[in-house]
Amino acid sequence: MSISRDRIVEVVKLYGEAWTQQNTSILPSIFSKDAIYIERAYDKNATFKGLKAIEDYWNYQIVGKQSNIQFRHVESEMVRDIDKPIAVVKWLAEFDNRRENRVGESSDKTYKRVRYVHYLIL
Repeated sequence: MSISRDRIVEVVKLYGEAWTQQNTSILPSIFSKDAIYIERAYDKNATFKGLKAIEDYWNYQIVGKQSNIQFRHVESEMVRDIDKPIAVVKWLAEFDNRRENRVGESSDKTYKRVRYVHYLIL
């Protein structure tokens, strides 16, 4: 069974709202209790299993370290499988990230502006 385009757009919109508003109470509307959230595929410590682990990560990273968040879903580049519940979405994100463990760096390097293009498989 496929996922409707409208549902995918709705979930990505909720994700963007949760992120930009730093609101973890939205996460249960996005992730199931047994969801797996892979922040960085190349980093085994950046995989979070279950809604509670995802919420804990968001509280630490998103709420605890990020500010001035901008998020834009690039809807025109979404790819959806019509036979399976799989879609690939793209968004642009930009935010200030508080960096930790920066011994010897001046205070003006405590925050770093991060910009990236992110592809996500739903």
